[in-house]
Amino acid sequence: PLPTARRGGTIPRRVRPRTPAPLRMSPSSSSPPSKSSRVACHQARDLFYACVRDSGTDFKPGESVPRSCTKLRSGFVRACPASWVQHFDEQQEAAARRAKHLHKLIGDQAQSGAGSLSGKAQA
Repeated sequence: PLPTARRGGTIPRRVRPRTPAPLRMSPSSSSPPSKSSRVACHQARDLFYACVRDSGTDFKPGESVPRSCTKLRSGFVRACPASWVQHFDEQQEAAARRAKHLHKLIGDQAQSGAGSLSGKAQA
């Protein structure tokens, strides 16, 4: 995408910051967050949830965060607006519920022999 002109008429030079600035939005702000702020938020989110998955813990909003992930959680909360954190937490919880449900269904199918290549009769 082409850079857009700023108010003064100058086109900003594309500079990739080493560490993207955290997302800063006031509740009354009608302007969307900058691209670098969104990138920082998404990176912090991905790092936190990867840590949670690697720890083998089912994270649920409002529950304690695995000890190894506390710094990543605070970075995630700092980098994203509270409404985004809540949304991402709810998405992760729903995805974990779906994964558990699918895992249970697959296990049930394996027990009954349905869809099995072993030649067992289907129930």
